[in-house]
Amino acid sequence: MKPLILKIAGLNSFLEEQTIDFEKLTKRGIFGIFGPTGSGKSSVLDAITLALYGKIVRGTKEFINKDSDKAYIYFKFAVKSGDEYDTYIVERTYKNNGDGFANTSNVRLMSEKNGSITVLEDKTSTVNSAIEEIIGLSFDNFSRSVVLPQGKFSEFLKLRGKERREMFEKIFHLEKYGKDMEERISRRSKKVYASLSDIQARIDVYGDISEENISELESEIVSLKENLEKVKISCKNAEEKYNEGNILFSDIREAKGYEDKLKELDNIKEDVEKNRVDVLKMQRAFEIKPYIDAFDQCKTQLKNTTEEFSKVKYKHSVCNNKLSDIKSNYENFKKEYDIKHSNLIALKSKVEEMGSVYNTILSDEVEIGELRKEYSSRKKYLEDLENNKGKLENSISLENSRIDELSKTIEESSVSSGYVDDINIIYRAYEDINKIDNENISLIERNKTYDLNIENNNKELEILNKSRESLNSQILDIKNKIEENNKNLVSEDIIENLNSAILKKREIENLNSSLNVLSQQREVLRENKSLLEVERNKLSEEVKKWENSNMAYILAKILKDGERCPVCGSLEHPKKAEAINEILLSEAEKTLEIKNKEYSEAESKFIQIDFDFNDKEKTRNRLIEEIKSIDEKYLADSLENMENSLNELKERQALYNRNIRELPIKERVLSEKLSDVNQSISRIESDIRNDNNYKNENTSKLSENNKEIEKLKSVISSKNLDFKNFDDVSRELLNIKTLNENKDRAEKEKAISEKKRQKFSEELKEVSENVAKINVELTKIKSEGKEKAKVIKLNTERIKSVCGDKKPSHMLSQINSDIDLLEKDEKSKKTQLDTIAEEEKRLKESYINIESVKKQLEEDLPKKKELADNEINNSNFNTFDEVNLWYRSKLEIDSINEDIKSFDLSYEQFKIKLETVNSRINGRFITKEEVEILKKSKEELSNQEKDIEKDIAVKENNIKTMNKGIKEVESLRQQEKILIKENDTVENLKKVMKGKKFVEYIATNQLYYITKEASKRLSHITSGRYSLELKDSDFIIRDNFSGGDERDVNTLSGGEVFLTSFSLALALSSKIQMSHNAPLEFFFLDEGFGTLDSNLIDTVMTSLEKLHEEHLNVGIITHVEELKERMPVKLIVTPAKPKVCGTKVKLEIM
Repeated sequence: MKPLILKIAGLNSFLEEQTIDFEKLTKRGIFGIFGPTGSGKSSVLDAITLALYGKIVRGTKEFINKDSDKAYIYFKFAVKSGDEYDTYIVERTYKNNGDGFANTSNVRLMSEKNGSITVLEDKTSTVNSAIEEIIGLSFDNFSRSVVLPQGKFSEFLKLRGKERREMFEKIFHLEKYGKDMEERISRRSKKVYASLSDIQARIDVYGDISEENISELESEIVSLKENLEKVKISCKNAEEKYNEGNILFSDIREAKGYEDKLKELDNIKEDVEKNRVDVLKMQRAFEIKPYIDAFDQCKTQLKNTTEEFSKVKYKHSVCNNKLSDIKSNYENFKKEYDIKHSNLIALKSKVEEMGSVYNTILSDEVEIGELRKEYSSRKKYLEDLENNKGKLENSISLENSRIDELSKTIEESSVSSGYVDDINIIYRAYEDINKIDNENISLIERNKTYDLNIENNNKELEILNKSRESLNSQILDIKNKIEENNKNLVSEDIIENLNSAILKKREIENLNSSLNVLSQQREVLRENKSLLEVERNKLSEEVKKWENSNMAYILAKILKDGERCPVCGSLEHPKKAEAINEILLSEAEKTLEIKNKEYSEAESKFIQIDFDFNDKEKTRNRLIEEIKSIDEKYLADSLENMENSLNELKERQALYNRNIRELPIKERVLSEKLSDVNQSISRIESDIRNDNNYKNENTSKLSENNKEIEKLKSVISSKNLDFKNFDDVSRELLNIKTLNENKDRAEKEKAISEKKRQKFSEELKEVSENVAKINVELTKIKSEGKEKAKVIKLNTERIKSVCGDKKPSHMLSQINSDIDLLEKDEKSKKTQLDTIAEEEKRLKESYINIESVKKQLEEDLPKKKELADNEINNSNFNTFDEVNLWYRSKLEIDSINEDIKSFDLSYEQFKIKLETVNSRINGRFITKEEVEILKKSKEELSNQEKDIEKDIAVKENNIKTMNKGIKEVESLRQQEKILIKENDTVENLKKVMKGKKFVEYIATNQLYYITKEASKRLSHITSGRYSLELKDSDFIIRDNFSGGDERDVNTLSGGEVFLTSFSLALALSSKIQMSHNAPLEFFFLDEGFGTLDSNLIDTVMTSLEKLHEEHLNVGIITHVEELKERMPVKLIVTPAKPKVCGTKVKLEIM
């Protein structure tokens, strides 16, 4: 890939769009990018990576120029495809999001062929992917290939041991095979160890669960279930006794209640009989009372109507007289009202006209006020303009004086450039001497540290050797224990056969116990069933007897004297059959139904028990036969002895399993510790050797540094300037810097003052024009004010002629008020007349109506008296007062009758209920205490039943949990084996990665290739004189012009170091690009030129020019003047000027 054109705008210090033509820039194969520090040289590289990958090496997103709201990059490049080049263009635009960060607003990737442009992608993600595919390099690899860190390779060339390895990791990005890989393996080791510990802990949680424990629990459950059946039977019997006793106690208590109720009813029986007689008189009085009420009501109405007739007659007379007086007064008032009303209306019209005139005056006065305000405002503005004019003239005079002073300061602050260069050389020399002195101090301190490290490492080595002997002894001891453990191995078949015999023998014993219980239960149920059958047959006969008796009663009810009996044929019936109590018959039928149900349940239980007995008996016989087939040597005289033998075998097997699991782990842990100790010993011995080597190297370096200090002092004395030390030079540089700053500041202030003077002159011209304009406007305002005043005076005289001294609005309000009062007075008098007329009409109609009602009542009164007298004559009453005395309301009469009926019904019901309950009691008796004893017995048995069921449920759940636990332990054992295997693998990896051996292995292979490639390039650019080789993992230079002599890299001159490290950088770039499809045809060098003298620069330039033969274009980024003078093609970068312009670029070709 080679660049063609780059356009930059708004990026970092670039503001206006700048174009770089790389076709011209790379024409001679080598070019330089020159400019002072901070000018924007590195922004050229940022623009290329930003255009291609959308990011820059420094990783920041704050790259938009602060004086711009967007950044634009256009990059045109070519990629070789066979013998031809494909041309691509990528454009990106970034906008500021308001927080100083950049967001992509537009991106396009295009291809160019024969002048035609085609858009390939227009989204950030797809453009980034396409660029990586076209170039064949990721952002990271592109950055390392394009910008070669020359200074780092010079340093890398001279480093040894650990320091070189660490730098090698950084340059070749090998952290993922070193520290990162170790951390990943360590994390995995911790995770596997934690998982293994977790699995082993989970196995330990289950303890000693086994099939034997499950069998013991099953036996206990069988025993508990047998006991449960017995308790259930006892509980049922207790419940039946309690229910029978409780029902009897309830019946006794119920009978007592009925007896008490009948006594209470006997106490009120006499009062009920009296009410039965009185209620008849009350009902007759209730029938007569409406006739008496009708007579009394008619009498009262006649009296009231007569009184009201007299009152209405008087009121009508008074009202009629009043109406005549009011009518006469109203007619006189109406004539006077018409005259006054017409006069007020005429005056109102004139005053309204004057109101309009008055409003015109007010409007004119407001306009005059506005004119006065405007005149005053303009007058004040004119004064301000006059004052401002004077100030501007004064400011222009002051700026002229300021410009003269600043010109003089600029002239006094100028310093010779040659003098500044000499000062800088001396400053750098003193600075280098200080650096070397500091380095010497550091080297001396490091040697002290190496001595201390060697002493500490020797002590640690002694401790580790003792630890190694101890670990070897412990490992031997564990191996002996493993051999001894193998002797305790017990066959699984022996344990399984013995366990099977124990289980079957225990099951036979349990079955014998169960058969005994079932046999007893079967006999109890057989007896119970027989008793129930006898009771059921007895009840059945009794019910049939009662039913037959009741049939005789039904026939007797329909028999009549003289008719023949359908049963005996007799015509006489001296003693008929009596009715049987239906409640007793119903109770007997219910009891029979209960007994039938109990019999069915007893029979069902008997069948179930009999079936269980036969089934268990068969199982027992089968197990007896199976035990006979087991080898006699496993059968002991008792079950306890067999179980003891089994437990002993299991303990031996558990001990064997525990040892077979734990001893290899302990051996492995100790072996790992031994391996760690051996590695630590090797590492410490290596560290001691390395520390001795580093100490010797530092001593050699101290000698070289002292020689370099003498050279630098010679450079200082050659400049013939009177500076005694570094501080004098620093002060002089600071003084020069101050002068330059003063000059720059004065130039900036002069420019500002000139701008101010120009601005003040323009403002003065504008103010003068405004003064003339304001004077014209003031004259016009005065003229308009005088015209308005004349019109106001004429209108004021017109209003006075009509309204006098009053305002039209006030006078109009008075007139309207007078009209309203007059109209209200007329309306009030008219309303009064109408009201009296209506009242007179109403009284007249009322007088006629009342007179008619009075006549009707006088006719009805004798008739109603006659009807009431007739009703009393037909009853047992003598007078109206006697009827009123016995009168009660319908509700009261119904209530008394209801009470009588209720008494009769209750008395009969309690009597029947008492007879029914007494028949159920049948002479029996029970106390409350006896019922409580039965209840307590029932509850105790019920609680005992629940406790047994709960115990069974707990044990069954334990069996379920233990079965699940056995499966879980088997699963965990499998997981444990897998994790132990994985743990072994991880531990082996840790050993491999320990001490960064793997990184060293990869680095050695990488270094071998890069050294070989760098040697080819070094030989080419030095015309075959030098080649680079590896010897004992250290670099050596072979001088082919001196018979192939080997030289240590520390003996190389500055130029030789530069060429060698440059070859290494090119080799790295080639290695990065090897696996990709579009090799780069250009790169930049941005370090390592500051210390080259003129002779070395010649050598470097000659070497760089040879690269052009390999179709490589090299760009050098530097501020070294000697390189700038010798560079055939230059890109000059001029720094940005704040508030004036951004960074500028200019192409120069020699």
